Amino acid sequence: MNTPHHFVIDKSKKPLPSRSGFFVFFKEKTMKKTITIFCALLIILGTSCSNNDDDGDQLNCTDIFVFGLTVSVFDETTGDPINVATTVTASDGSYSETLENFGNPGVFSGAGERAGTYTVRVSAEGYESFVSEEITVSADQCHVIPEAIEVRLTPS
Repeated sequence: MNTPHHFVIDKSKKPLPSRSGFFVFFKEKTMKKTITIFCALLIILGTSCSNNDDDGDQLNCTDIFVFGLTVSVFDETTGDPINVATTVTASDGSYSETLENFGNPGVFSGAGERAGTYTVRVSAEGYESFVSEEITVSADQCHVIPEAIEVRLTPS
C-alpha cells in the first residue's frame, strides 16, 4: 500500500527536508561566509605594512614619514606668525639640522624619523634670537613621537 506524500510550501527559505537540499543550502551559506571572511582579510592585510619584531610577533606600521619636531614661531607683541626670513635649527650632540617651512607661515618641521634630545635655535630678521631647553623626541617601534613647541620672539 502506497502512502500519499504531502508537500507544504514553505516561504521561509528553509532547506527542504531532503538530504541533497540540505547540503546545497549548507554549501551556499558556508561559501558566502568564506568569501566575506576572505575579503575582510584582504582589506586588513592590504592597508598595512608588516614588520616583524624580535619576538616574532607581527607589527603593523604605516608608511608615513613623521617629523619629530614642529616649531611654530610667533611675534610676541602681535601674536602673529613670523613672516620674515627665519632660521630654525635643531641640534642633538654633533647632529644639526635646519628645519623646513612647507608653506605654512611661521611653522617649521624637521628631525624626520629621528629620535634624540634636541636644542632648538630660532633667529629671525628684526627679532631677538631664541634658544630652547632640551626637547626629547622619543620613538615607538614604528615612528618618532612628534614634539611641537611654540616660540614667541621679541622684536629687537
